[in-house]
Amino acid sequence: MNKSLLLVFIAIFLAACSPGKPIVFVGDSLTARANWSDLLQTTIVNKGISGDTTQGVLARIDDVVSSKPDKLFIMIGTNDLYYKIPDTIKNYDKILSSIQGKTPSTLIYVQSVLPSDFEGRTILEIENLNNQLMILCRKHNVIFINLYPLFKDGQGIRKTLTVDGLHLNDNGYKIWANAIKYYVLMQ
Repeated sequence: MNKSLLLVFIAIFLAACSPGKPIVFVGDSLTARANWSDLLQTTIVNKGISGDTTQGVLARIDDVVSSKPDKLFIMIGTNDLYYKIPDTIKNYDKILSSIQGKTPSTLIYVQSVLPSDFEGRTILEIENLNNQLMILCRKHNVIFINLYPLFKDGQGIRKTLTVDGLHLNDNGYKIWANAIKYYVLMQ
């Protein structure tokens, strides 16, 4: 093998091994409580905040995109339902528009709101929000990952996947991680 060909192979190898732009997760306590880097076996920047809403994400969007992430995974909305925030979809629309404007090369993945047995959220409200999110994702040409069916059981969340009717246990996080692993790891 000649020297210049060897140098090309080395450059390709180093580029493949070099850390790229980060993968960022943003959301509420469901996001915040997980060790995503361990679950997905890759480096994840977790910007989940317990109790957060679409208003909170919108208020901190500059921080969320400051690293110009390669990929951004969003799950937010269950607390909007709890706090009866009327502009959840409008806020989501602004969040997606802002991300696309500030860092247009970022791949955005919106994850559905999970079912819940926790007070303040009905299954009908959650399903309606998820349907609206799916439509909004089409408008913004971003990927909607529907996790909802993986967690639904009867009229709420599968009891074997939750610690309190809202927050996930280890089994719940494993199901979530397995459902999104392809999107996280694909190049």
